[in-house]
Amino acid sequence: MRTVTVFLITVAILSLSAWVIPLRAEPVPSRLSGVWSVGNCDGDSVTLLVSSSTALVVEKQQGKATVAVSKAEWTGASIVLTMMNEGELILPPMNQLQECGRLPGVLPVLFAEMVAVFGRIDEIHDACLGDKGITARCVAGAFAIVDITGDGKFSHAEISRAVRAAGFFVGHGLISDERKIAFVPVEELYLTQVAATALGPFVAANVIQSYDFDGDGFVSLAELMQDRSPEKGLEGALANVATSMAPEVLSAVIKSITGLAGLFK
Repeated sequence: MRTVTVFLITVAILSLSAWVIPLRAEPVPSRLSGVWSVGNCDGDSVTLLVSSSTALVVEKQQGKATVAVSKAEWTGASIVLTMMNEGELILPPMNQLQECGRLPGVLPVLFAEMVAVFGRIDEIHDACLGDKGITARCVAGAFAIVDITGDGKFSHAEISRAVRAAGFFVGHGLISDERKIAFVPVEELYLTQVAATALGPFVAANVIQSYDFDGDGFVSLAELMQDRSPEKGLEGALANVATSMAPEVLSAVIKSITGLAGLFK
């Protein structure tokens, strides 16, 4: 059993003895969204970036870091994490955790786009929660996160940024699925980030060339949805990009997207 599992379960058993935890889990309260550490923010410990339904879990030991993507729920006293091959982990009560300014190590530097987008996952969750399929509201929510300038259009840089953010989840999903592990060494994700950085401009050029109907060099939500019903708009746009991808790359993207979407169920 992994060190992080033993550590979390041991601390949880000791600290929860004075707590009565409701049986029904709920979304993590928005006031608790942010970065929390079971121990020291800067030292060897377990640190989490938490949203209402999802968490990035970083285990740092002797300068080495591993990272997992987990479902997160709230019991009324503690956050409960559920991740592949690790089962259900109950964290200590929040008053025993330390709030941190940022994730440890290189994650917020090399994977800055992923960390920024992850911080807004709740917006996609709220826009898509309860929807059947991909609806206009869900598409608009995702569009707003990619459209960092807020001008209602995608630029080359914004699309490339989205691809870099997705690169982390693609790499993590591939390694996690192949090895049947939850925690992936951070250094093994470097190559996928380099690939995503190289792929970003290609995807951006493909999308803009395919959907820039007015020729202004940008893609608006209206252009992206052109000739498609709201439920199929995003899928149609992705399908066009997918035709230019190698099969193995497309497979990786699909696995990553479906794996991340599964956290919202």
